[in-house]
Amino acid sequence: IHLERSEATLTVCRFSGNSSSSIGGALHLEDSTLILSDCTFTGNSSFSNGGAIYHREGSSSLSNCTFTNNSTSGWGGGVALAYGSLTLTGCTFSENSAQIYAGGLLSAYSSTTAQDCVFSRNSADERGGGLCSYLSTDTLTDCTFTDNTALYTGGGAFHFQGAGPTFTRCEFTGNTAGSGGGLYNWGSAPVISESIFQDNTGGGIISDVDSVPRLTDTRVCGNTAEQITGAYTDNGGNCISEECLDCDPCPGDLEGDGDVGGADLTILL
Repeated sequence: IHLERSEATLTVCRFSGNSSSSIGGALHLEDSTLILSDCTFTGNSSFSNGGAIYHREGSSSLSNCTFTNNSTSGWGGGVALAYGSLTLTGCTFSENSAQIYAGGLLSAYSSTTAQDCVFSRNSADERGGGLCSYLSTDTLTDCTFTDNTALYTGGGAFHFQGAGPTFTRCEFTGNTAGSGGGLYNWGSAPVISESIFQDNTGGGIISDVDSVPRLTDTRVCGNTAEQITGAYTDNGGNCISEECLDCDPCPGDLEGDGDVGGADLTILL
């Protein structure tokens, strides 16, 4: 489907096995408005960008949609967004791939809001296995990034050149990259709160080139090789440790003094 300066609403739809010799294997939108709910995109491909969807300018709202095993030779194995806005609610990106950047989702010169979304087992041959953001403003809440991979940087997510993401209650676990297995920042200043970066390979959070993430109530532990590399702002409530056990309070320590004893029993009784 190709839309230009149009509006479309699709519900309970399925796009499977479509391909494009250019961009947008299943959907290609230019300066349009798209609303999708309960749709699935499986096994679609494009030669350039957007294995399933390519959207340039305009706005998209996707709820309870699933992107599985879509691919591109360019950027954005699942979805590629440029110069637009995107709202994702309850969507899943799994096993999508890109030969360059953004195995799952690409957000370029755009604004993306994601709530309760899952990025799992996506891959990029270069950067941003789950998500790649370029000069965009992204807000992600209650999202998970699990087992995504990138050869170079940003197994879970890669933000660069001015991108200013906000992560709230997000989890990055089991992701892998040459550097920044969980999250790689290049010229960006993410705001991270109540989130978890655990058991990622290639480091939990890596920041380079004027990147100073701000962390609040966030756990970064059990990652290899480093937990955090580069400057960051500690706003309190964080636990950064090689051992995740250090970040888990003892369930019997009701007094909060680090020991379990008579005082804790007194509180219990």
